[in-house]
Amino acid sequence: MSAIAYAGLGRREEAIQVGKRGAELLSMERDALGGLDRLEELARIYTIVGEHGAAIELLEFLLSRPGMLSTALLRLEPVWDTLRAHTRFQAPVRQ
Repeated sequence: MSAIAYAGLGRREEAIQVGKRGAELLSMERDALGGLDRLEELARIYTIVGEHGAAIELLEFLLSRPGMLSTALLRLEPVWDTLRAHTRFQAPVRQ
């Protein structure tokens, strides 16, 4: 969660570093659902700091796995607003 705070404070490098570390420590291999949550958090971090390509790539991966993330959430949650203009983001959300 501190990674999201770093991103919100504009501390881009720290946010990405902490987000990646969290995803490594609680990987999908260790905990399938927890690992997916850490990857979704990393996608949020990428979105907040403007790394839209990396965020969309992670979201595409997450949508291909069973989990809590859904296209409905992507359409509704404000955190994804900056991605809405990207065609790579629009394609999976329309499904």
